[in-house]
Amino acid sequence: MWKWIVGTLLSLSIVCIIALYPDDALSPDAQRWLDYQWPQTSQAYLFHLGFDVNQSHDPMTEGKKLLQTIKRAEQQYLETYTEFDYAQYPDDQRISIPEGDMFCQLTSDDCINTLFSSSSPELSEIIINNQVLLQRYKQLIQLTDYSTLTTPTVMEPFPKFRAYLQATRLRLLEHIMHAEQASPEEAIDHIVEEIHALRHQMSKADHLLSKMVSINQVADYLQVLAIILNKYHLTLPT
Repeated sequence: MWKWIVGTLLSLSIVCIIALYPDDALSPDAQRWLDYQWPQTSQAYLFHLGFDVNQSHDPMTEGKKLLQTIKRAEQQYLETYTEFDYAQYPDDQRISIPEGDMFCQLTSDDCINTLFSSSSPELSEIIINNQVLLQRYKQLIQLTDYSTLTTPTVMEPFPKFRAYLQATRLRLLEHIMHAEQASPEEAIDHIVEEIHALRHQMSKADHLLSKMVSINQVADYLQVLAIILNKYHLTLPT
C-alpha cells in the first residue's frame, strides 16, 4: 500500500515539474513565422490566376473575379463541409497554348538541338503567333509581390501553370533568336536579368508547387544561357 502511495506521489511530482518547467524562448525565425501577416492582395498572384484567359480579356481583371468565386467556395466548404465547387473560367475561351517540337523537354539533347538548329523564320513565326502570351509572361515576371491568396486546403485550386511554362519557352526562343539575329551579348544580358527576376519570385513563392515551377524555369534559363555562351565564345558579364 505504502509503495503504491509513494509511487503515485513520485509520478505526480514528476508531472508537476515537467508541466511547470518553463519553455525555451522562441527563436527569432519561429517568432517571425508566428507574427507573419498573410498579404491581403498580390498583383502577381491575381495576374497569374488569370494568365491564360482569352486574349480579349484582361488577366488581372479576370484573376480578381476568379479569386472572388474561389473565396466564396472556400467559405461555404469550411462552414458546411459540402463539395468544394466554384465557377471556373470556361476552357473553350482560354488563350491558345502553343505546342510542337519547340516545346520539348530541355533535359533532352534532341530538344536542345531542335531549339538551336531551327531557322530564324521558324522561330519568328512561333513568337509572332503567340505574342499575347509572351507579353503576359514579360509582365508577370516583373511583378514582385507574389503571394498565394487562397486558403491552404486539400481542395485548394492553383493557377494554370502549363500556360505559364509554355510562355517561358516562348521567351527563351526569343532570346535564342535575338542571339542569332542581333546580339548574343544583349541576349545574355536579358537572360541574366530575367533569372534574377525568377529567383526573386522563387524566394517569394509560398507553396511547394510554385517553388518547383520556378526552379524548373531557372534551370531552363541557365541551360540556354550556357549554350549561348559556349556557341558564341562569350563569358558572363561581371
